[in-house]
Amino acid sequence: MRPLKQVAGHLLSVGWLCPLIVMEPVVPGTSGQTPSSSHKPVRSSSKILLSAKNINKLPNEMLLKIMSHFSAEELCSTISDVCVRWNSLHRDTFLWRNLCFSCDHTTKMSVIYQVLCDAPALFELKMHNRHDASQLVAALFGSCQRLRRLNMDFCHLGDNSADLLDKIVQFFPDLEVLILEGCQPLDKEGYMIISRLQKLTTLNLTHCKVSIQNNLID
Repeated sequence: MRPLKQVAGHLLSVGWLCPLIVMEPVVPGTSGQTPSSSHKPVRSSSKILLSAKNINKLPNEMLLKIMSHFSAEELCSTISDVCVRWNSLHRDTFLWRNLCFSCDHTTKMSVIYQVLCDAPALFELKMHNRHDASQLVAALFGSCQRLRRLNMDFCHLGDNSADLLDKIVQFFPDLEVLILEGCQPLDKEGYMIISRLQKLTTLNLTHCKVSIQNNLID
């Protein structure tokens, strides 16, 4: 488990725990203070520690609001490890309804799988220049049922792209955005499959080389 104090330190750095810092009265005449400034907030180390202790006393609604400022990767690798309560909260639909997870060819497979398997309400997935895109998308089928936007620009769709697209349509019929810019291979069958996405509002097929009857069309 990741220490709560460590996570609270991050929250302090972005200003989220400031309201929790206790007002510490200052005795007039000390440290050059005047009576008029006796109730200014003092951000001493002791007060920061106190804030770290008190954060877990917040109601779920407020904790979720704080957690909404973390990325998908941070939710799965940091927030989920704090304690049992936070592990449960990090899966809340509120956090994932508009959240996007992005990865490229440098992102470790273990990190991607951790997020995809732990984010049932993921809203958007962006992949760039991945040669294992078909494997990563397959990981979505059993977990991310609320996906609405899928971006796979310049990715390799595998040996059977039509089969992959068919499963995407089957598991995510409510997709609104599908970006296949620069993807390969694509064929006429794949085009026909994509047309079954009735709620699609954005489709990008630029820079695709589409194979139709053994001929390549840019």
